[in-house]
Amino acid sequence: MVKRTLKMTLRQLLPLICCLFSAQVFGADGIYEFKVKIVPEELGESQMTPDGETLIVGRCENDSSTENFSLKAITQFKPNNSGYEEMIRPPQRTYEWKSGGDVDIRDENKKIAKFETTEKTWGNEFEVEVKVQTIIVGGKKIRIPGQAKQKAIAPKITLKSAVFSETGGGSGFKILDTFRGKPVSTPEFIKDDENEEKEQPPIGFYAGRKISYIPEFEVLPQTIETLVAWCEGNILETEKKEFSVKGGKARDTVEGKKVPPQKCHHGPEDPFDRNIWKFKIYDVELSLEEKMDISYYVLLNEGNSQDKPWKNLLKAAFDKWEIGGAENNNELMDKLSGGISKSSTYYDGWNPKENKRTSLYIDQQQSPMPLSISKMVDAFCNNNAEIICIEAAGLMEYAAGVLGNGGVISKGVNWKETGQVRNPVTGQLEDKTWWDGHAYCIFESHVHDPVPRGGGPTNMNENNYIDQKLKDGKRSDFTDPDLRSFEFK
Repeated sequence: MVKRTLKMTLRQLLPLICCLFSAQVFGADGIYEFKVKIVPEELGESQMTPDGETLIVGRCENDSSTENFSLKAITQFKPNNSGYEEMIRPPQRTYEWKSGGDVDIRDENKKIAKFETTEKTWGNEFEVEVKVQTIIVGGKKIRIPGQAKQKAIAPKITLKSAVFSETGGGSGFKILDTFRGKPVSTPEFIKDDENEEKEQPPIGFYAGRKISYIPEFEVLPQTIETLVAWCEGNILETEKKEFSVKGGKARDTVEGKKVPPQKCHHGPEDPFDRNIWKFKIYDVELSLEEKMDISYYVLLNEGNSQDKPWKNLLKAAFDKWEIGGAENNNELMDKLSGGISKSSTYYDGWNPKENKRTSLYIDQQQSPMPLSISKMVDAFCNNNAEIICIEAAGLMEYAAGVLGNGGVISKGVNWKETGQVRNPVTGQLEDKTWWDGHAYCIFESHVHDPVPRGGGPTNMNENNYIDQKLKDGKRSDFTDPDLRSFEFK
């Protein structure tokens, strides 16, 4: 939530068209014309509109609840039909507006000066009114009250949302949670003033593709027809763009200035690297900062077009498998296979957690084999992943496609294995022969084994991997490698 405790000051002194109060005073030496004009503070932060008729009030974020608007009321008089002269006494006064009403400021002569407005909140057009008392020195001293008015506008611009999805017009992609039947909402930032803790859906981008997205702003007062907006900070930074304002709304597509680097990463890495929107109204730069705090993932390429990234899978990939920093698909595969291998407990053929000779996440009796990706990923996120080789291979095939590499396949080979097994009745060791096997992944003709049997990438072709890693004196009758087909759930 963006705090709206804001401070305003005047920015610079433009050629001024000022509202003047004029009075005629008859003194001993003739007729005196008396005027009061309102001018912006010389060192302030606001300006007039281009036609010089309306004062634009700037805004900036501040911890104080005071909204300061500084100006000067200058008194002038015209003695004996000569040119106007500024009075030396009383001194110029500075007036301040605090949110909620009028403010009294005492000058060095202890005189009270008031700055009154017809509106007290941001987002409105209003009038500045000043009241002064001036002493005219002629044949005698005459104290004259005076006042002047000036039209002013205090714009209020609020970032309402930003849409990043491909379907919404941006270059981001949806991060789904379809396995649980709870799709993450369209990836976008939504301003929520009531709940600071509300989590915004993460956004996905592909490395090397220029980022685009659609912000929407609420603009007050509704008489404003255009504004210039730009975003500063990390990969969502944009060029300055002019928005048309209709009915107090401004919405259009913007393009990022930065192309995400060609590597996988999760950002923003620095919590202070925030996206801040800035604005110009009538060519007056407002110092309001509207923040757009989001999290995002950058992946290498589009990979498998059928499966969009899934929130928990990305969390496991970056936090558990440490794929961050991968700059090409070979490095991605190495990090992925090594990460799955190191962050799981491997069982040979069955998982004792269920106390039966079957696996937790796959049914090997069906074709294609149903594989519960969602349960496996949850186990990784909770640090209790217990898997077998066919589950690891299927997980890696699916994860590689989602993370940006759809060219991965799972294969396997079977063999007869001979060894000693203890007889449960006699307790004696007996020679036994049984069928066993192993599953692994292939990418660009190289084996990647995401279980401790191979311990990650092997940099071998399939034949060498089988000969050097799988064959030994207790194994015989090796079958030809064949594909393993899954139904991902």
